[in-house]
Amino acid sequence: MRTALIFADRHRVHAAHLAVLAVLSLAALIVLESQVGAVAVQAGAFVVGGLILLIVRLDRLPRFPPEGVAIVCLAALAAPILTGPDVQGARRWLALGPMLVQPAALVLPVALVALCTIRQGVVRGLLGLGAAGLLALQPDGGGLLAWTLGIGGVALARRDIPSGVVAGLSGALAIWVLTRPDALPVVPYVERIAQTTVAQLPALGLAVWMGLFSLPVPFAIAAMRPQGGRGQAIALAGLWTGWLVANLVGNYPAPVLGLGASMVAGWAISLALLDRALEKTEAGAP
Repeated sequence: MRTALIFADRHRVHAAHLAVLAVLSLAALIVLESQVGAVAVQAGAFVVGGLILLIVRLDRLPRFPPEGVAIVCLAALAAPILTGPDVQGARRWLALGPMLVQPAALVLPVALVALCTIRQGVVRGLLGLGAAGLLALQPDGGGLLAWTLGIGGVALARRDIPSGVVAGLSGALAIWVLTRPDALPVVPYVERIAQTTVAQLPALGLAVWMGLFSLPVPFAIAAMRPQGGRGQAIALAGLWTGWLVANLVGNYPAPVLGLGASMVAGWAISLALLDRALEKTEAGAP
């Protein structure tokens, strides 16, 4: 009974967090006079995020071997390089009708959690290095920085030398990509939504800033638990901290709050994976 209440409470908190971010994001997009279609897509992304959390609560996520999951994630990262549109020299997206989807935002959380559960350190290292190499080929400095901190979390949690080596190499690639000239134009409601909203409506802009900095918080809180699931929590906290820092230092999307359905869904997937990891440990609690 106690375990069920803890699990239900965490779901409610995560759903409320997602709802608050939805209100902030949509309000900022409206204030910045974004196109109606863009606002509708962002609203739809938050609905999908809520459904992802609901699916986890209903225990409808299938289970697959972590090695296979990681390989599928690598294939998803390779897909934009092979078949995606070239946008000013970057191949980070896949075209789905009129929409561009960023696979990295969707699969990096899944890949990290999969690596946390792979027992062979060498296998973890090779798969982690493969992900870093594919992100460098896209090239995606923001994704590389997020992956560096995420895989660094795996190394820290598991005291794993191969993952630590991958984190170092990924960090070097991230610095290389982030210091290259970026030809992609800055879009105020994508990369600079917080700064631009502050200029238009300071109170809302401050709330958007707070929303951005709240993104790693659920994972950081879970990482302080003495029970199991800390490895996944530390890795996911690093991942979302990396995406946040990338937005602060470069022309990379403001995660979740800026216009971009992939990041919204990716954050919901991260929460879902965290809930699943914690649920496993709580199931054995008295």
